[in-house]
Amino acid sequence: MKLGFDFGGRGETEMGTRRMREIQMKIRRGWWNNPFRYFLVLLVCALALSYVSVLRLGEGGEVTFLSMLFLCLIGYIVHPAAGLGAALLYAVLRYCFDYVLPGHVDTVLREYGNNHAALQQLLSQLHLSGYRAMRPQLMLSDTTDRIQVAGDLFDFLFGYGLLGLFGFLEALTVRGKEDDAPRKVFSFQGAYLAVVILRYIESVINYLVFYPEPGSALSNLWDALFYSFLYVCVEGLLTLLVLSIPQVMQMILFLRTVARSRFDERIFRET
Repeated sequence: MKLGFDFGGRGETEMGTRRMREIQMKIRRGWWNNPFRYFLVLLVCALALSYVSVLRLGEGGEVTFLSMLFLCLIGYIVHPAAGLGAALLYAVLRYCFDYVLPGHVDTVLREYGNNHAALQQLLSQLHLSGYRAMRPQLMLSDTTDRIQVAGDLFDFLFGYGLLGLFGFLEALTVRGKEDDAPRKVFSFQGAYLAVVILRYIESVINYLVFYPEPGSALSNLWDALFYSFLYVCVEGLLTLLVLSIPQVMQMILFLRTVARSRFDERIFRET
């Protein structure tokens, strides 16, 4: 004989399951067609991964874990213009994290509490004191210091800004000759390789202009080519290996679909 007592067990389980489905559906709808969230998450991921070093060089430059790829993904998943804006914002944030904040946080905490005029003085030298605090062993003069500031600003803003062109290159199309249908100029991997090459060229120029070593011009050129290859091209090649995995590209395409289209349960189930 089956008694009709549940004591809330099955009923609560069914209610819990329905509640879980509602939460999952709410999360899905919240992320669907919400490019700002993808912009923010990808930018934070790029910043975080930029400090995960696979290889760090002695005089600056490092091979990071896919940070350039995550920065490029903003232009592909959200919008090319958003990718360019994110690259410039990323450059400013990285410059502040690497050169400005280390030389100012302790000083502000110690001095601003007792002397309000100290903040104005710190801000007037914001672009220099980070270097003086971080590189005392180099005994930099004001002139040399300003040259290095200019070199690093050029490298950050222009170098990372070139990565922001990825979305435009990937979306670039030309008209075909036969059916007059537009066709892409670059594949995803081709566009990524193009911006990596552009950043490599920028890095070589930056090395030659702002950090020349004593010696012949040919020797400096070779050092610039080799040194820039170690951290720009090595990371680019490692990233291309990751992009050769079919599942990785499928996930990237899925995220782009989610970010750029209205919610569709069928798309979610099919992928």
